[in-house]
Amino acid sequence: MLVKEIGGLLMLAFIVWIFLTPEPTVRIERACAPIGWGGNVATSLAALSTPKGQFYVQQGMDKMTYGCEYAIWRLFYQAQYNQYQMLLAAHPNLAQSTAATASAASVAPPANPSATKPGAS
Repeated sequence: MLVKEIGGLLMLAFIVWIFLTPEPTVRIERACAPIGWGGNVATSLAALSTPKGQFYVQQGMDKMTYGCEYAIWRLFYQAQYNQYQMLLAAHPNLAQSTAATASAASVAPPANPSATKPGAS
C-alpha cells in the first residue's frame, strides 16, 4: 500500500515539474526526460559491454526522445502552429514582427537530432 502512495506522489511531483515552466519547448523536453535518463543508462551499459555498440544505442535513444517530443508537440501544439502559419500566409508583413516570431518559435516542431548528427541516416 505504501509503495502505491509513494509512487503516486512521485508521479504527481513529476507532472508538477513539467508544468512549472511557461515555455512549451521546456515542457516538451521535461515530459520526455525519462526517456533521456533511460537512454543515458542504456548507453553507459552499452559502452561497458560493447564500446562499438555505444553509438548505435545512443542514436536509437535519440530517435526515441525525438519521437516522444514530436508526438507531444503534435498532440498539444500543432493546431496553434498551423493557425500561426495561416495567419502568416494571409499577412506576410507579420513575419517582420519580433513578437510574432517569438510566438511561432515557442510552438514550432522540435528539431530532429538525427538530421544534424554526422553519419546519421
